[in-house]
Amino acid sequence: MTRVLYLSHDGLLDPLGQSQILPYLVQLSGADTRIALLTFEKPHALRDVRAVEEARRCCADSGIRWVALTYHRQPSVVATLWDMARGFWTAWRLVRQERLQLVHARSYVAACLGVLLKRLAGTRLVFDMRELWVDGKVEGGAWPRGGWLHRLGKRCERWCLTQADAVVSLTEDGKRIVEGFSYWRPAPPPIAVIPTCVDVERFANHHERPAPRPAFLEGRRVIVYLGSIGSWYRFDAMVDCVREAAGRRLEVFFLVLTPHVEAARRLCAERGLAAGQYDVRSVPHQEVPAWLRWADVSLYFIHPSYAKRSSCPTKLGESLAAGLPILTNAGIGDQDDLIAARWSRRWRPRPISGPGRRWKRSGRKAGRSARVAGRRPASG
Repeated sequence: MTRVLYLSHDGLLDPLGQSQILPYLVQLSGADTRIALLTFEKPHALRDVRAVEEARRCCADSGIRWVALTYHRQPSVVATLWDMARGFWTAWRLVRQERLQLVHARSYVAACLGVLLKRLAGTRLVFDMRELWVDGKVEGGAWPRGGWLHRLGKRCERWCLTQADAVVSLTEDGKRIVEGFSYWRPAPPPIAVIPTCVDVERFANHHERPAPRPAFLEGRRVIVYLGSIGSWYRFDAMVDCVREAAGRRLEVFFLVLTPHVEAARRLCAERGLAAGQYDVRSVPHQEVPAWLRWADVSLYFIHPSYAKRSSCPTKLGESLAAGLPILTNAGIGDQDDLIAARWSRRWRPRPISGPGRRWKRSGRKAGRSARVAGRRPASG
């Protein structure tokens, strides 16, 4: 039996944890694999007693031991160091109690703990780096380029990569970037490409058994955006896109599903959408497929950058699984190949945000193809 410790600085109760952590572990846990899960949960999430009990029940039913620590946000560096100290002590006890052999570390903070456990407890390490997190911090303006946080972050990245027994990248482009780093002596460890996952059956079944639309969506072409506001997502450009479509006398309606409700409403109003042209709401992750089935198009724009070459938006797979056409921009991870090479048509409309920007869309058959592809065993 393989005994695994899964470490994540992201919470299991977060929407990301519900879509990108729990489904993996439920499928992997079984007679030949025992999993202990250590996560850092937001304080407000831990106050939701029902959600905590449901997560514990799901983990227990799958034979997963879940330990939840409280996530600290401020002050940023000190809070992260405090989380790491508490996380290491808790992880060390789990390794000793459960006789764990392998640490699967999700992203950079968890990977630093994984390296320490490898050095002190002899466990093996899988560095699930997701994307180029340090470069994303710099490009997003959170860390000054060349500053001490940038330099320290790159040293930690190198430390985690060179100590890992295997590495996971979200994209083929990200894998090529990592393989090209100059410090490999003699060669990098095995690098597997595992994109963000989607429960294809759950999203597809909602689409194939449609229910009547809510009254406020009747007779409209619904453009849906699913996800966060701010950071890398160009929500301003999305609103401009919807406004331009409305200006061409298309009966469009902008449906925004986000935890950042007030910020989204404010931006929609500031950029000229009438009150009757949009609806913003926060919905639990388990209700997302039911809302996607009432949409006609999935929309998202992301700042393209070096770091985003290693990114794989979760909403891409979820939208395709639901059978939705996608309107997005080029330059993000492997989605250019996924959409353009297989399913989409390209065109150059009147620029919405910046001269010469390329927009891409996928046809309805993309969703059907994605559902078929999702049922096949993964390769690699």
